[in-house]
Amino acid sequence: MSSGPILKIATLWRLSDRFSCAKSPRRGRESVTKHVPDFRRGAACGACYDKNGGLKNRGLIVRHGIGVAWGGVLDLVYPPVCLLCRARIARGALCCECVSGFTPLYPPFCDRCGAPTTDESGLCVSCASGSEPPYAWSHALGQYTGLLRTAIHRLKYDGKTALAEPLARLLARSLDASTAAVMHPTSPASTLSFDLVTPIPLHPFRLRQRGFNQSERIAFYLARGCGWPLDTGHLIRQRRTRTQTVLDVAARAANVQGAFAVRGKTPYRDKCVLLVDDVLTTQATVREAARVIREAGAARVCVVALARD
Repeated sequence: MSSGPILKIATLWRLSDRFSCAKSPRRGRESVTKHVPDFRRGAACGACYDKNGGLKNRGLIVRHGIGVAWGGVLDLVYPPVCLLCRARIARGALCCECVSGFTPLYPPFCDRCGAPTTDESGLCVSCASGSEPPYAWSHALGQYTGLLRTAIHRLKYDGKTALAEPLARLLARSLDASTAAVMHPTSPASTLSFDLVTPIPLHPFRLRQRGFNQSERIAFYLARGCGWPLDTGHLIRQRRTRTQTVLDVAARAANVQGAFAVRGKTPYRDKCVLLVDDVLTTQATVREAARVIREAGAARVCVVALARD
């Protein structure tokens, strides 16, 4: 049998990204993790790494090395392409042309929550009405439109999880000095840090359907790139909710009320927590999650996402 069909099959596996570590819910618990190697990149989920950023055991190290070597072979035979426009690129999953097509968010921003505003008072409509959010600040990479919207849809709905790493890297770069100073005023912008990076969790049923949590993938690469501890086991989704995309503002808030809980005694006490989501729309989800984390004793909660709608 020739090697051609084998390489083609391997490439299809690579493009579908079905060999990444992904949380596999079992008996209704999201914390059970199934380790499956990514034969293109040797990627791993947060549970594969120790607190110093190293892989936990020799088996994972070997599989990671095999994954990196095999990825190099595939890149020689089938060069990587941008997952948005299919143009050939040297490495990664996004080309520079597509990234340059992302629509940025322009100031002014709300002094309380960080949302864009045109009000001269410096407050957005929501904060001006008196409903101050439970988080200190929110930030997004860009507007939920055009190529950025397409990238998020490819990641979230088409399973192109290779997009999580470049998108998280762009999100980290977008935290400029002024934003960083507001998000963590007790720390100089040059040494911005958070005690924990916590993704918005999925309910185990939704996790089974999708096979991965897109917010966790983003949080993993964001935390690893910035050197911040990743937390994926303490904030849980205890109640299954309807998808937010079909609901209005009031229904979205009611839909996520009581949906989150904190597992453990004091995981967030006196911590500065960075909450990670994919898209901020009405911000009902991050408001409820931030409220639960604050009630668990967190000193400060900040929010970041790939896009703001």
